[in-house]
Amino acid sequence: MLLCARLSVAGESTPSAPPPTPSLAALQLSYERGPGAETCPDDRGVRDLLIAQLGSGANDSTSPVHIRLVVRRRGADRSASKESRASTEKEASSRSEVEGRIELIDAEGRRSWENEQSAGENDCRTLIASLVLSLRVARGALAPPAGGSERPPPSEPTIHVQGVSLPPVGFAPGPALFPPSFDYRPPEAGPWGANEPSYPAFRISTATALALGMTPGLTARFALGLGLAWPGLSVSIEARNVVPSAEHFRGHTLRATRWEGAFVPCVGRGVVFACGLLTLGGLWTHLTGPHHDSGGYFHAGAGVRLGIEMEVSSNIGLATYGDVEGSFFANGVRMDHFSVWIESPVQFALSIAVTGLFPEAKQ
Repeated sequence: MLLCARLSVAGESTPSAPPPTPSLAALQLSYERGPGAETCPDDRGVRDLLIAQLGSGANDSTSPVHIRLVVRRRGADRSASKESRASTEKEASSRSEVEGRIELIDAEGRRSWENEQSAGENDCRTLIASLVLSLRVARGALAPPAGGSERPPPSEPTIHVQGVSLPPVGFAPGPALFPPSFDYRPPEAGPWGANEPSYPAFRISTATALALGMTPGLTARFALGLGLAWPGLSVSIEARNVVPSAEHFRGHTLRATRWEGAFVPCVGRGVVFACGLLTLGGLWTHLTGPHHDSGGYFHAGAGVRLGIEMEVSSNIGLATYGDVEGSFFANGVRMDHFSVWIESPVQFALSIAVTGLFPEAKQ
C-alpha cells in the first residue's frame, strides 16, 4: 500500500488512499487556475516550483505520466461556464480562501495519487509550493527502488533483553532443532574483554608474624613481598627481618636478629593457597657477660606455607598463614664450656598479611 504524504499550510486537507504508482523519473504538468485564483502564480511560476522540488525531469512534455494541479476559490462551481465566471469573480473577491488539488495520473490515465490543501488567497504561492512538496515527500513511496521492481523485505530487528542481544528469529518450515546460543553478560559489566586484568599482574604484600625458633626467644617478624600473579598462581620475593630478641644463659645475655630473603611460589584455589619457601640470609648475634662476643652466621632453609586469603576490595586482600621451615644447618653460639645456644632446626611463624593486586586494565 502506498504511503501518501500530507502537508497543511493554513487550512484543511483531505488526502485519499492511493494505489501503487509508477516511477516519477519524468513528469509533465497540467495546471489550471479556477475562479478566484487569478493572483496565483502562472504556468511558468508553477513549473519553476515543480522543477525546484522534483528536478528537471518533472518538466517533460513527452512523458505519459503527468501531474494535474488545480487551484480555485473555495466553494466555486467546478462546472461553471465562462458566462457565469464574471459574476463569480465578484463573489470571489469577498472570499479569502483558495483551495488546491494535485493529482498524479499514470500512463493508463488512472489517478494513482492525490492531495488537497487550502490557504488564504494571499498565500496561493505558498499553497502551490506545499502541494508540490507533498508530492516530493511521497516520491520515495511512489517510485520503485533502483535495480528492481519490488522493495526488499525489512530485516528483522535485533531483540534486546536485559543487556543480552539475541539474533533475529527467522521462520523456516519444520521445527527448530537447536535454539540460538548466546553468552550472558550483565549490562553493567560492559562488553567482553573491556577492563579485564591482563596477566601477569603485580602483587605486593606486607606481613607481620609471631616467630619461634629463629632467635633465642619468641619474637616478631616483618616481611615485605613483591611479585607477579596469574589466576591461581603467584611468584614472589620477600624481604624479612626477625626482630632482635634476648635470652639469659648463666650470666650471659645473648641478643640475636636475622635478615633474610625468601623465594615464595604459590598456588591457590578459592580462598586457600599453599606455597613453597626457600630462604637465604644471615644471623647476627651479640653476647655480653663474662665473655663478650659478636658474630655473623649464614642461614639457609626451606619450608612450606599454608593459608587463606579473603578479598577486602577489588584489588586488596587480607591473608593469614603459617610457615614451617627447616634449616639446612644449625648455627650455634658458645658462651662458656657448658652454655651453648643452637639455632632450632625447625622454625615456625604465624602471619597476618595485607596483599595488593594491581593489574593493568585492557583498553
